[in-house]
Parts: sequence; structure tokens; C-alpha cells
Amino acid sequence: MDIKYSAAVHTYNRANVICETIDAILAQSYPPSEVVVLDDGSTDNTLEAIHKYGDKIRYERISNVGCGAARKAAVERCHHEWIALCDSDDIWHPDHLKRRTALIEAFPKANYTFSNFGSIGACAKPGYNRLAEAPEGWLQKVAQEMIGDYVQINKPYLAFLEFNPAFPSGIVFRIDVYRRMGGINTKYSRNNAEDTDFTRRFLLLPDVVVAGDTQVTWSYRREADNMSLDQHRNIMGKARILEDHLHNRIIPDEYKQKVSEEILKTKKRAFDQAFYAKAYDDVRQFFKDIPAGNRNMHMYLRYFASLFR
Repeated sequence: MDIKYSAAVHTYNRANVICETIDAILAQSYPPSEVVVLDDGSTDNTLEAIHKYGDKIRYERISNVGCGAARKAAVERCHHEWIALCDSDDIWHPDHLKRRTALIEAFPKANYTFSNFGSIGACAKPGYNRLAEAPEGWLQKVAQEMIGDYVQINKPYLAFLEFNPAFPSGIVFRIDVYRRMGGINTKYSRNNAEDTDFTRRFLLLPDVVVAGDTQVTWSYRREADNMSLDQHRNIMGKARILEDHLHNRIIPDEYKQKVSEEILKTKKRAFDQAFYAKAYDDVRQFFKDIPAGNRNMHMYLRYFASLFR
């Protein structure tokens, strides 16, 4: 298939790693037709770092608007049918887009795709594999069809509610579907887990066809200063965005009960994670976010313990 990909990269103060990201994009065995780099008002030497690429990339700098709005700006400056997202500190493996093309050949109706991923960086987990964290039997349960390593997902909203395998740097989608979805909502631009809104609204489209590559095709950077290491806040960020979706009636009636159950479960997980991280201010705040009737004894014990830390 002759697929033209636009690689959409947004960046903020990642001069120390962005060249590694761009090098990996330009070295693809199936190269993208354009690489858009959107600088979200970096205050470091990002421009100097990427100057060497010349016309191999399209660079634009804007005033700082936050992660979600910067990603939106990058996407909406792209010109081709398929948009391949990449955060500016993550790394595509050499065959990332070649395998994505094979996935689309396997499932030609797919319009939202993802791939499995590993991790890199000082805080990386050796041998990490995102799909290995899925609940036992999850893939077999949600698979509508499998062709080799490639899978089409049945009832993708509910499948991703149970377990999300799609993180931004592995997502490739059709631009027309993005437009019908309404694009990225900048309301959540600076929120933890801001991509929760983007992903969930995609999955609610009646004509969305979701397919994934079960093989690891990219790596997620984990460093001490990486926002994603703030795990308890990211977990709670997801819960609050889902809660907002319920409040704003984005969720269909038939999904509301399951979403409500997931919100509660996610809030409890955020509370536990905050306690393990010794983020006691967040422990106290998260405790208040959980309805009294859903608190158990160990939560009360952890809450009271946090008052004396």
C-alpha cells in the first residue's frame, strides 16, 4: 500500500533528547512523507539542537499552550491522510511505520491504530512490554479478529476501559476520522493524562475501526523528570476526565455503569499509588475524592497515617 504518513511531534524543553527522537523517525524503513515538529515555547536550546535537520523537518514555534494544545497544533499542521503521533522524548523502532502499513493492509477498514511498546531511559523497566500488563486473557477476549501479530478490537471503548494499550507515541489515525471526532480538546491541555479525553472520544465514534500491532514497535521514555512518572496523578487525571465525560453526557447510556465503576476503581488505585509514593498531600486529597460509602478500613488507616507525615 502507498500510505503517506505525517509524523506529528510536539516538544517542550527536550533539547537533550529530541534529536534521538527525530533521528529514529527519519531512519524508518518506511519513512514518513513529512515530519512536523511543533515547539511549545521551549526555553532551552531546542532550536539550536534541531537546526541541523534543515528541510528534512517542518519546524514551528508557538507560545506555550500545554501538552494537549501543542499536540493539536502539530496534528493540524500536517498534510497527509495518516497522522503518526510521537512525543519528543520517545523512540520509534526502525520498522514502526513499516509494520503499521502491514497492519493497515491486514485490516484496511482500520482508522485508529496502535502498537505495543517497551521503555527506555534511566527509570526504564528492563524487558517492559505494555501488553504483558493486560489482565489475563484480555487480548483474546477483545479480539474481533487476529491476523498474525495484528488484531482488530471488538467494542473498543469497553476494551480500552478495562485496559488501555494505546499511548500517544504509538497511535496512528486517519485525519478525516480525527476531524469527525472533533479534534483534541484544549480544555485538558495541561491536565495529567490529558490524552484520556482524546482517546476515549475517538473510541466512541460509531464508525471507528481499531486495530493494533501486538509486537513492540516503539519505546516510552522514563526519566526522573518525566511527567509520566507522576503515576498517581496520571491515574487520578484519567478518573477525573472520565468523570467529566459522564457529567457532560459524552458517555452513551449503555456504558455509564461500567464507566462509573471504572472511575471508582481508578480513584482507589490513585490513592494507593500516592501512598506508596509517599505523596501524602495527594493521599489526603484523593481520599476526599472517594465517596465515603466506598472507603474501606485500609483507606482510613492510610489517610490517618498521612496526617502525621
